Amino acid sequence: MYTGFMVFKKINAKRLEYLPATPEQIKRIASETPCVTTLFREKLNADHNTDNLLSLREAKSMAIDCMKREELIAIKKEREDRMNVTQKMQLDALNDVN
Repeated sequence: MYTGFMVFKKINAKRLEYLPATPEQIKRIASETPCVTTLFREKLNADHNTDNLLSLREAKSMAIDCMKREELIAIKKEREDRMNVTQKMQLDALNDVN
């Protein structure tokens, strides 16, 4: 009996993710992941999109994608900064030769 309840609870929780997200959920996700705010606005204001409500699942997915993009941008910037420092050190070394 207990197992059946847990399965029902899991199925019900999954079903809830496909319902439109509440304003509170959207606000919480946007405050935790600021980069997604613009994407939310674009989705909700799209005139050509007949399905312009955000489900909780979609909002979470958009936030995760946004966080991944931000992380990749930060990694790329860090790598470029290190390369610039190394390049400057190499140029300084050459300038010291003259």
